Amino acid sequence: MRISTTGHAFEFLNIALSDEELREPWVTRAAMHLLDCFEKTQDFDLECGALYHAAHGLDLYRTRRFGARPPIPSSEPAKPAAETAAATSQ
Repeated sequence: MRISTTGHAFEFLNIALSDEELREPWVTRAAMHLLDCFEKTQDFDLECGALYHAAHGLDLYRTRRFGARPPIPSSEPAKPAAETAAATSQ
């Protein structure tokens, strides 16, 4: 797998391309190829820098094409309203 070189190139393209260019079919195919690389290498130990750049490139692509992700809900239990009000008044 060429996850390192593909990831670096894809990350750079997502910074350098215009919004119009980013919607080109070849860029979508590149994103799909990179996702395929992730699936094929999931059982292997890979260099973390390569994974970082590939994941960052995909995150940039997703954000630029489809907008920011919604916030992840907290896994902490909600505090009662009286406890929250008392903490903010101090």
